[in-house]
Amino acid sequence: MLRILLTVVLLATPLTAFSQTAERLTRHFDQVQSVKASFSQQLKDEDGMVLEEASGSMWLQRPGLFRWDYAEPYVQQIGSDGKTLWIYDQGLEQITLRPVSEGMGRTPAVLLSGEGDLFDEFNVTELEPRLGLDWLELVPKQQDTDFKSILLGFKADDLYAMELTDSLDQVTSIRFNDLERNPKLSKDRFLLRIPKGTEVVGERG
Repeated sequence: MLRILLTVVLLATPLTAFSQTAERLTRHFDQVQSVKASFSQQLKDEDGMVLEEASGSMWLQRPGLFRWDYAEPYVQQIGSDGKTLWIYDQGLEQITLRPVSEGMGRTPAVLLSGEGDLFDEFNVTELEPRLGLDWLELVPKQQDTDFKSILLGFKADDLYAMELTDSLDQVTSIRFNDLERNPKLSKDRFLLRIPKGTEVVGERG
C-alpha cells in the first residue's frame, strides 16, 4: 500500500527548481491539477526475479483526492476523499478506514496536504537518462521509512515511470499509460462508498 500512496503523492506534490530536469518537473507539477491513467506494476526481488504483477487505473485530483483501482490479479481499491483513507479488498469483503493524517504516518504521503516540499523530505539527485526517460532519484532524509529510494522517470513534462526500492531491496516498478493531464473528474469518483455486507475496520477521518 505504501508504494501506491507514494505514487499518488509524487504526482500531486509541487517541486522547486534546482536543475534543468527539476525545472521540467516543476512545470509538470505546477500545471497538474488532475490526472487519469492506466498503470502496470511489477514487484521484483533483490535478484531481479518478478514476484508479483498487477494492473489497473488511477485518478487524482489536487488537493488530496485520489483513487487507485486494481483490476488484476485481484480487485482492490485505495482511495482518499481528503479526510479518510480507505483500502477496500473485494475478495476479503473488507474495507479499512483511517484518517488521512494517521493513515499516512511518516511517509511522503503527508505531502498530499500540499504543505510540504519534496526537498525538505528527500535528497534529490539527477541521474543519467535511460529507457528514453529523464530520471531523478529521491532518497528520504529520515531513517524510519520502509523504502530506500524512489526513482521518477519523465518524458517531456509528464511522469511515465516510477521505481521504488524498499528496505529489503525489493523494487516496485510502475509504468503509466494513456495518461491524461487535467481531465474533468467528478468528485463523486472520490466519495467513500462501503458495499453492503462489507466488514469495516477502523474509523473515518
